[in-house]
Amino acid sequence: VNIKKGQFAAAEAMQFAAQKVVDAGNSQVMLTERGNMFGYGDMIVDYRNLIWMKEMGFKVIMDSTHSLQQPNNGSGTTGGLPQLIEPMAKAAVAVGVDGFFIETHPDPSTALSDGANMLPLNKMEDLLTKLLRVRESIS
Repeated sequence: VNIKKGQFAAAEAMQFAAQKVVDAGNSQVMLTERGNMFGYGDMIVDYRNLIWMKEMGFKVIMDSTHSLQQPNNGSGTTGGLPQLIEPMAKAAVAVGVDGFFIETHPDPSTALSDGANMLPLNKMEDLLTKLLRVRESIS
């Protein structure tokens, strides 16, 4: 079960959500970081959350696209910062995440939802190759 940390939640709160799944009989829990909203129309990733959730003993996933959303950015639609996907993902590898959630699309400008923060599909292989190199360099 993959539980995505709410935009309003602290990492410590995820222990309780994960424990409910474990208590129900499923110890295969993943916790996903997707940033926090501080009221400025922008998501902010606190990389300490990745470390703290990992210390709980669960697999930790970095949502490298939703964490770059800019909800209600003044245009009436959600914006994003897709140019930051790669550096944010590299930083997540450096702190030891177990995996990634990355929204992708052949043409993000035509996506029905969240296109503003998606990675174009033709850039996915290059990104994954770079992330594997970062992981190998810190092993």
